[in-house]
Amino acid sequence: MPSACDTVRDAGNGLLMATHQLKQQPFSTKVRYNLVDSARNILEGTMKVLIFLYLLPTCASIQCSLNPCLFT
Repeated sequence: MPSACDTVRDAGNGLLMATHQLKQQPFSTKVRYNLVDSARNILEGTMKVLIFLYLLPTCASIQCSLNPCLFT
Protein backbone atom coordinates (compact mmCIF):
# COMPACT_ATOMS: atom_id res chain seq x y z
CA MET A 1 0.00 0.00 0.00
CA PRO A 2 2.83 2.49 0.55
CA SER A 3 3.54 2.42 -3.20
CA ALA A 4 -0.10 3.31 -3.93
CA CYS A 5 0.10 6.18 -1.44
CA ASP A 6 3.34 7.35 -3.05
CA THR A 7 1.66 7.23 -6.45
CA VAL A 8 -1.18 9.43 -5.24
CA ARG A 9 1.21 11.90 -3.64
CA ASP A 10 3.44 12.09 -6.72
CA ALA A 11 0.43 12.48 -9.00
CA GLY A 12 -0.87 15.29 -6.77
CA ASN A 13 2.46 17.06 -7.07
CA GLY A 14 2.36 16.54 -10.84
CA LEU A 15 -1.14 17.97 -10.98
CA LEU A 16 -0.03 21.01 -9.02
CA MET A 17 2.93 21.59 -11.37
CA ALA A 18 0.74 21.12 -14.44
CA THR A 19 -1.78 23.69 -13.21
CA HIS A 20 1.01 26.23 -12.69
CA GLN A 21 2.35 25.49 -16.16
CA LEU A 22 -1.13 25.74 -17.66
CA LYS A 23 -1.43 29.29 -16.35
CA GLN A 24 1.74 30.20 -18.23
CA GLN A 25 1.09 28.09 -21.35
CA PRO A 26 -2.69 27.71 -21.72
CA PHE A 27 -2.51 26.25 -25.24
CA SER A 28 0.29 23.74 -24.68
CA THR A 29 -0.72 20.21 -25.64
CA LYS A 30 2.04 18.73 -23.49
CA VAL A 31 0.90 20.63 -20.38
CA ARG A 32 -2.71 19.59 -20.94
CA TYR A 33 -1.64 15.98 -21.34
CA ASN A 34 0.36 16.18 -18.08
CA LEU A 35 -2.70 17.61 -16.33
CA VAL A 36 -4.97 14.79 -17.50
CA ASP A 37 -2.33 12.13 -16.86
CA SER A 38 -1.78 13.36 -13.30
CA ALA A 39 -5.53 13.34 -12.62
CA ARG A 40 -5.75 9.77 -13.96
CA ASN A 41 -2.86 8.70 -11.72
CA ILE A 42 -4.58 10.24 -8.69
CA LEU A 43 -7.74 8.27 -9.44
CA GLU A 44 -5.87 5.00 -10.03
CA GLY A 45 -3.81 5.36 -6.87
CA THR A 46 -6.85 6.27 -4.80
CA MET A 47 -8.68 3.24 -6.17
CA LYS A 48 -5.78 0.97 -5.16
CA VAL A 49 -5.77 2.38 -1.63
CA LEU A 50 -9.55 1.98 -1.30
CA ILE A 51 -9.47 -1.59 -2.60
CA PHE A 52 -6.70 -2.41 -0.15
CA LEU A 53 -8.67 -0.93 2.76
CA TYR A 54 -11.80 -2.78 1.64
CA LEU A 55 -10.02 -6.14 1.41
CA LEU A 56 -7.98 -5.79 4.59
CA PRO A 57 -10.71 -6.80 7.11
CA THR A 58 -11.80 -9.73 4.92
CA CYS A 59 -8.25 -10.91 4.56
CA ALA A 60 -7.60 -10.60 8.28
CA SER A 61 -10.69 -12.65 9.11
CA ILE A 62 -9.56 -15.57 6.92
CA GLN A 63 -5.88 -15.14 7.84
CA CYS A 64 -4.56 -14.70 4.34
CA SER A 65 -1.77 -12.47 3.16
CA LEU A 66 -2.35 -9.86 0.48
CA ASN A 67 0.00 -10.00 -2.46
CA PRO A 68 1.89 -6.68 -2.37
CA CYS A 69 2.27 -6.86 -6.16
CA LEU A 70 -1.43 -6.06 -6.47
CA PHE A 71 -0.84 -2.58 -5.10
CA THR A 72 2.25 -1.46 -6.98
